[in-house]
Amino acid sequence: MLKASFFRSGLLALGVVLLSVSGSAQDRTWGVGTDGLLWATGWSHGQAAYCLTDELRLQVGFGVLRGADSPMSALLRPRPGTFDRAGIVSFGVRANPGVVEDRPFRGLIGIEWSSETYVKSALAEWGTLGTMKWSRRDVRLLAGAEWSFDSGWGLNLHAGVGHSGTHGEGFDADLSRRVANSPGITRMFGFELMKWF
Repeated sequence: MLKASFFRSGLLALGVVLLSVSGSAQDRTWGVGTDGLLWATGWSHGQAAYCLTDELRLQVGFGVLRGADSPMSALLRPRPGTFDRAGIVSFGVRANPGVVEDRPFRGLIGIEWSSETYVKSALAEWGTLGTMKWSRRDVRLLAGAEWSFDSGWGLNLHAGVGHSGTHGEGFDADLSRRVANSPGITRMFGFELMKWF
């Protein structure tokens, strides 16, 4: 059941990636959208992109976590089991090299930086209220494909590889154990749907 849900989410993300690439052509300079795989793992996510040229664009993303429990979260990488709030931000450059006019399908490459931050209120030793913060920062290279439609919608599917680093302490011992035993590899996949204007 979980594998089928993950596969469907993957197909949806691939469609979004394919749409977003050709939708950024000359007459469309900016777009808004989301990453379907982040939604599948519990995040409420949005993103915006601005085309510098037909082949190059800047992209920013943001989101908040709807809840600690998600059926797909364990498939990706560890995060705290309890927290009061969590957010994610990202910034990247995407390119579509060798763009051919009137072709809805094209390749995608890029580089992206992202940061996830989890905050939890805690009662300190002397009875004062404080907060604990734990974060994960990623730098990754991306490669994939995009599909665009005449309606201005775009879909892309990409894979990423890079480095993931964590910072902070004070969260549960289970998180520390899982992070210590997990590879320092960034989030690997994205499935984006974009509307271009």
